[in-house]
Amino acid sequence: MAITLTPELEAIVREDARLSGFENAETYLAERLTAMHEQELFLSENRQEISVMIEEGWEQAERGELLSPEEAKRNLSKWKQEFLAKRSAA
Repeated sequence: MAITLTPELEAIVREDARLSGFENAETYLAERLTAMHEQELFLSENRQEISVMIEEGWEQAERGELLSPEEAKRNLSKWKQEFLAKRSAA
């Protein structure tokens, strides 16, 4: 598939690739598209569960039951690893 970018978008891609340490824009785009695809898969497969968790979290916050930033990061890392393990097993 060939995709044509405007000169402005091409400049952005080249700059982001350079800043991210990629050898070229094509490798950068392949990596970013793969990451976006995995994120979309996760969201589509877990949308309902995420909505429930957000609602529960909102209710907890209203009651003053908050997680520390460190606890939140640990939970997110754990859930991400579980998701990636599930995806690789499938």
